[in-house]
Amino acid sequence: MEDRLKRLRTIMEEGTFKRHPFTEEKKDRLKKTIHQTAAPKEQLTDHILQILTTEKTGHEVFQQLCTRGINNFKENQGLLYTNLHSLENNRLIVSQWSEEKKLYRLTEQGRKKLRNKEKKKHSYKALLEGE
Repeated sequence: MEDRLKRLRTIMEEGTFKRHPFTEEKKDRLKKTIHQTAAPKEQLTDHILQILTTEKTGHEVFQQLCTRGINNFKENQGLLYTNLHSLENNRLIVSQWSEEKKLYRLTEQGRKKLRNKEKKKHSYKALLEGE
């Protein structure tokens, strides 16, 4: 197995990586872009739950995330659907097909999580403001 990995690395270094060097400048630009546009997963979940207080399609969720300045999915919208599927598996949202559209909405468990987040947010704010 180790020999195959060494050969793969050699082939990649002599081929793809040689033709497309990953310079420090490219690394810095990539890091800067990631830090500017990507929301942490926990925040992203909160935004999706807030958006889904009313039933929406995946595309509508995408548009509203972009409106909020969350650009995690601009390059690959498929990742949004992976996140939505994960939220479904965690029973925070449910989906159903209607007229060739898949619609997503919060479950009671999702609403409860959203309410708890809002309560924590308000209690932290009150603590910081000295109330």
